[in-house]
Amino acid sequence: MSPVNEGNLVTSQDIGYDPGDDAAPQGVPHDSGAHHARRAEPAEDEPRLDPRAASYHDMIVLDQRVRSLSSFVHDANASHARLAEDLEEMHRRVDWFELPSALQNQVVDLERQVAQLQGQLDLLLRLQPYAPRPVAPPLAVVQPPAAQPPPADPAPAPRSPEQGPGTA
Repeated sequence: MSPVNEGNLVTSQDIGYDPGDDAAPQGVPHDSGAHHARRAEPAEDEPRLDPRAASYHDMIVLDQRVRSLSSFVHDANASHARLAEDLEEMHRRVDWFELPSALQNQVVDLERQVAQLQGQLDLLLRLQPYAPRPVAPPLAVVQPPAAQPPPADPAPAPRSPEQGPGTA
């Protein structure tokens, strides 16, 4: 498998495996325990750990932060949804305030149209001198009744025999 060159093991080209420090040196029995001895410094062939790599603790902290932010976003979305519903409800409540003014505008417009039609009717009647006059006068614009004051002196309520002359 691995070609041997002057007693040293080299990397096999077909599998890419380098036994490195685990290989027993020439002349030392394989199971003698000497192959477990390591150098204090890592060999130049050994890859060093990337200091930028996150530790397990960092991953847990990051996961907790993501969950916290997700919860915050969810709560913010729920708050915005409630606010939108409240604004729609306020719009429905305030919308009816505009209704009387719109109705008043329609009433004013209808009164103007009635006055215009009455003027046109009068003009038609004058242009037809031989036409019989209508028996009923033209319709007048009906105004809403004004608030009527209460009667000045209501009739006194009948008294029961238990009530004395000075009690009400």
